[in-house]
Amino acid sequence: MFNQAFDWQRDLCRTIVGGMSDDILTLRPPPADARLAYGSDPNQFLDLRLPSKDAPSKEKSKPPAPLIINIHGGFWRAKYNLDHASHLCAALTAKG
Repeated sequence: MFNQAFDWQRDLCRTIVGGMSDDILTLRPPPADARLAYGSDPNQFLDLRLPSKDAPSKEKSKPPAPLIINIHGGFWRAKYNLDHASHLCAALTAKG
């Protein structure tokens, strides 16, 4: 069952992607393009996702992709891991 604390993410993904199942969190999110460390602690990293060259664009000459920074927040409960935010980030990346 989908956790109600993440209803806003599910609804946002549905808006961006055009549909999404409530059981999305049972699936592994697509891997990030790169994981970059910004400190010495193993938890100090960011996942970089880049839109593909085939991502939708309204312009004929494709402008640079916008930058979105999604801060996970480091919720202290183990069951709320990066998978929750990664699906949202993957959906945004897919839209270019």
